[in-house]
Amino acid sequence: MRPEIPGKELIDQLLYENESSTLDFKEEQYLFYGAEDNDKSELLKDILAFANAWRRSDAFILIGVHEIKGGRSLILGVDHHLNDNDLQQFINSKSQRPITFSYSAFELEGKQIGLIHIPLQN
Repeated sequence: MRPEIPGKELIDQLLYENESSTLDFKEEQYLFYGAEDNDKSELLKDILAFANAWRRSDAFILIGVHEIKGGRSLILGVDHHLNDNDLQQFINSKSQRPITFSYSAFELEGKQIGLIHIPLQN
């Protein structure tokens, strides 16, 4: 089952929040293409941590964003995006049960950012 893709309004809201059990900011894109599985471990760890955490709402990882505590986080942008299908294959090949999540690309302030959406898991 594919999660519904959040819109730019939600991203604008998330930019004013602090990192928490449902939100993480990454300044740079995850290592993935051309990387060994060991190099991809941060991506795997982050998605599994949110998927397995007890929480009451969906979780998000904003990529290409620098957190500003108490203010609007700064959009740095990324130079490339990850393919959602490639991520699905990698993450679900490393987990014992299917993980529901999605990767989406957005343009804000003329810069590209990535969003990983991890809804509540069954």
